[in-house]
Amino acid sequence: MIFESYKANIPEAQQSGITIWSLSDNEAEHEYWLKGDVPNIFDASYLRKWAYKGVCDGIAGEDLGLKYGGEDYKAYYEKQNVSSTVSE
Repeated sequence: MIFESYKANIPEAQQSGITIWSLSDNEAEHEYWLKGDVPNIFDASYLRKWAYKGVCDGIAGEDLGLKYGGEDYKAYYEKQNVSSTVSE
C-alpha cells in the first residue's frame, strides 16, 4: 500500500527513494529502539523476512509470489535463503 501510494501521489520526476530505517533486526543496528522491536526486512541473522517480499512486491507493483505456487513457491524462498522464522 505504501509503494502504491508513493507511485500514485509523487510525480514520477520526483520519485527518488523510500527510506527504510534499518536493514535488519540485529540488536547492534538499533540498540536504542524499544526492546523487542523487529520492524525491518531482514531478521537478526540477516535472513529475509516476509517484509522483504512485501518491499519487492511493492517495487514490482505486483505479487511476485503469484508467479510461483505450492512447492515451487516454498522452494523458491528456501533457495533465496528466507528466514526460517517465516511462516505460511
